[in-house]
Amino acid sequence: YLSRYAAFREAQISKFILQEATCVLAGAWNIAIINPQWIANKILNMPEGTPIQLEVGIGPVVSVRANIQDLYFIPTNERLIINPTKEEDKLFQLTDTVVQGLLKTLPYTPILAIGYNFAYELEGSENFAVKTDFTPSCCKDIYSDIGAMNGPESIMIHSLVLADERTAVLNMSFKLKENIKYLNLNYHYQVDNDSEKIQLALGKFYKSYQHAKIACAKLISKQ
Repeated sequence: YLSRYAAFREAQISKFILQEATCVLAGAWNIAIINPQWIANKILNMPEGTPIQLEVGIGPVVSVRANIQDLYFIPTNERLIINPTKEEDKLFQLTDTVVQGLLKTLPYTPILAIGYNFAYELEGSENFAVKTDFTPSCCKDIYSDIGAMNGPESIMIHSLVLADERTAVLNMSFKLKENIKYLNLNYHYQVDNDSEKIQLALGKFYKSYQHAKIACAKLISKQ
C-alpha cells in the first residue's frame, strides 16, 4: 500500500509519539521462557552474560521492561510488546526481524492477533483533514436526556480495509484529550492462531510505520 502514495513517502507532519509506536503480539506467552536474557541470547545472538537494562514498574501488576539493542521488550502472559527507543528505520526493521525469529524459535506459541500501532500529536495550527465535531454542544441535549455529560476525552474511530493489505484492518482514532488532538493508527491483524494468517501478518511493522507517515500527511492539515 506504499507504492501508490510514493509522492508522500517522506512527508511527515505533527509530533510522532515514540512510546506509542509498538508491535504487539497477543496470545499465550510463557514468560518463564521469553525472559530478557533469553531474548538477548537466543533471538538477538548476544553473548552470554551481556548486561541488559531492566526497568520494573510497581503497581497493581508488576511489569518489566527490558532495553535490548535499543528495543524495549515488555513480556506478559497475554502479549509481547516491542517498542523502539528511537525513531530510526533500522529499529523498526529490527523489530520485524526479532518477531519473525521469535515465532520461528517458538512455533507452537498461540497467537491470536498482531498489531502495529503509531500515534501523532497535533501541534500549533494543525487540524484533522477529515470532518470531526468534538464540541460539547454537539450532542448535549441527547446526553442530558440519558443523565450524562461530555467527559474530558472524545474519540472518533474509522475502520478501513487497505487496498493492498486486505488481511489488515486500519483503525484510525481521531482523539481530543484535554484540548490536545491526537491521531492514533492501529494496523490490526486478527490471526486466531492460523499459521497462514500469522505469516501474512509478520514483518509488517516497518511497512506500517512508513504507511502511517503517509496517512499522517494526508489526514492532518495546517490551517
